Amino acid sequence: MYRLVLNCWRKNKPLFLCGLFSVAFFIFYTLNVQGWHWYKMAKQEVCETPDNYMNELKSLFRDAHIILTKFGLTHVLIYGSLFGAMRFGGPLPWDNDFDLAILSEEVAQIDESKFLQEFYDRGIKVMYRHWKGEYVISRNKAHGDLMIFSETWFGDRGRTGIEPWVFFIHFRNFHQAPARLFEKPLPKLPFLGMNISVPREGMEIQRHFYPNDWWKEVKPKGC
Repeated sequence: MYRLVLNCWRKNKPLFLCGLFSVAFFIFYTLNVQGWHWYKMAKQEVCETPDNYMNELKSLFRDAHIILTKFGLTHVLIYGSLFGAMRFGGPLPWDNDFDLAILSEEVAQIDESKFLQEFYDRGIKVMYRHWKGEYVISRNKAHGDLMIFSETWFGDRGRTGIEPWVFFIHFRNFHQAPARLFEKPLPKLPFLGMNISVPREGMEIQRHFYPNDWWKEVKPKGC
């Protein structure tokens, strides 16, 4: 097989390179234009999160809310957690984490070591993922994402990190919204018995994050 490929390369180098480039471009284009939402990609998901897991998720969220508030960090429900707040006053019944947007200009002002220590003191693990520009917090089985959003030159707010630069078309289409939706003072909705900030204009932000089905209640496959 190796010799066959090598001979093909030597005899048809321009054609081989063209084919290789075409395949690479197709993969890059496909990854950029489609949504990667977990409920579409998974073969089968739990239709209702077990009570013990949901209780851990609620406890983790409450502690995260307390810490973020203590450091003066605006935190906004987004993605599935925003749908959950609007429809159930808490996480979606089948959700396995929570999603919060935090603002880059506020994050830049805090002492990160003290910020992280607050989580550690509550038994919460924290990992910053440079690739995605987010803090992933976890305790026991529960986890949540604190996603950093930054204002762009074009009047939008979008995700930070390396991935938005690599897959810029995808993130422009599915993870960016007008900055006005994050302008303070922000409205609040009940979420797990607490009033949590949400983007302005109701469902408007979901039109940008879920352009193909924002008006539907989309459940995991098989549910």
